[in-house]
Amino acid sequence: MFFGYLIAGVLNCLTIIGIPFGIQSFKLAGLSFWPVGRRVVSKELAEVARMRNAQDKLDKIRGSKAIAGA
Repeated sequence: MFFGYLIAGVLNCLTIIGIPFGIQSFKLAGLSFWPVGRRVVSKELAEVARMRNAQDKLDKIRGSKAIAGA
């Protein structure tokens, strides 16, 4: 699988339109070569994690502005 995605990535990057597909092929090549440490989660769980991360970053920004304004 690794070599298949690697070749597909190189072939896709030969055209301007194919570059985004080539980049994704390289990502999949890396995943097929070394899948350790990666997790597959449901869409809902990923969305909850994104929202929590965004809220934490927003709270951090608001907290630093409140300190700077005080």
